[in-house]
Amino acid sequence: MTPPDASVRYSLKEWARRVKERDGNRCQFEGCGETERLEAHHLLPRSLGGENTLENGITVCREHHRREYLRAHLHSQVEARTDRLFARRSPGKREAAYRFLSRRRLVEKS
Repeated sequence: MTPPDASVRYSLKEWARRVKERDGNRCQFEGCGETERLEAHHLLPRSLGGENTLENGITVCREHHRREYLRAHLHSQVEARTDRLFARRSPGKREAAYRFLSRRRLVEKS
């Protein structure tokens, strides 16, 4: 029996099952190895054009799946806010926003 082609598209349910089987039913997050409450995660989200292919999936436990989702979600929110701040044409507001963000980074580093 030949292994399935990594670029074949599957239904969501079939894709999740095959990704988990391929990864040995273990969380692939570094240092975890959890075998309970596993979920298949799209490396490139479907909302950004990712497909249900084996090369676009990884098995993670529920906790790490939640962390990855939250990290990506918060990152997109910060980008949207930054775009709104700097989209305005007023140089005074842009400079004030830059000073605020720079000052905030200095405080966070200390």
